[in-house]
Amino acid sequence: MRAAARLYAALIVAALPCAMAPQAAATMIVAENFNRTNGTNMDGATPDVANLPGGNFSSSQPAWTTQALGNQLQFGADVALNAPLGGYFTGSLHLSADISLGNLAGTSSTPNRGVGLGFSTIAAGQWNFFTGLRLAPDGNLQLEHFGINEATISLSGIAANTFYALSYDVNVGTGALSNILISGVSANYSSIVTASQSQNYFAGANNLSVFAGGSAGGQFGYLDNLSVSNSQTTAVPEPVPLGKLALGLGAIGIVRSRRSLSRRRSGPNR
Repeated sequence: MRAAARLYAALIVAALPCAMAPQAAATMIVAENFNRTNGTNMDGATPDVANLPGGNFSSSQPAWTTQALGNQLQFGADVALNAPLGGYFTGSLHLSADISLGNLAGTSSTPNRGVGLGFSTIAAGQWNFFTGLRLAPDGNLQLEHFGINEATISLSGIAANTFYALSYDVNVGTGALSNILISGVSANYSSIVTASQSQNYFAGANNLSVFAGGSAGGQFGYLDNLSVSNSQTTAVPEPVPLGKLALGLGAIGIVRSRRSLSRRRSGPNR
């Protein structure tokens, strides 16, 4: 009886930490899928899924084209669209967007050519306040900081007027990038990752930012499914350890029932 009680207590003590093990849960900070009426000016618009900081989008060139068109963002050359992150600019952030070079032209040697996904230090900043990854029309992907190309890799197969899902993680405390992915593209991003570890280029850049840039008027880039999220650790019950606890307690109950039955059969003098 005492042995069973000790086993019972040991199972509870061992299982409870597992049952409440910390689990990573993503928190959406800003999200926008641009499913709006054609011609909607995104300058001053509120993100349509989540915007925990409470701010609106700001365009660097409100008079230029930053509008929803065909359930996606069409933005003219040299236009940036930003959203404030406030106190949510902390820890590890995950950025993602579907981007298309559209008919943008130019080379990666000019830092405002192509489509960028990252952050800005001011709410209505253009490319020269931008820090993040930029896909240039000539097929290069670059880590860019305030108009300076910190690292460049050449990608094969990048086509105009084709959407690519671009995503990456950044630790805003250190500036280190990780998990860089572009749909349909196989590449070694290690040079960009290494460059991001040399210093914190992202310090103070607490506005989500996207921009488009081309070499002439009448050129447009496109973007869809824009989001930034972070991860937080919370205590979440895990079903497997709890199941094991229930199984163990059930086994103890069976043992105790059998012992009680055995005693009754044996009689009081046994």
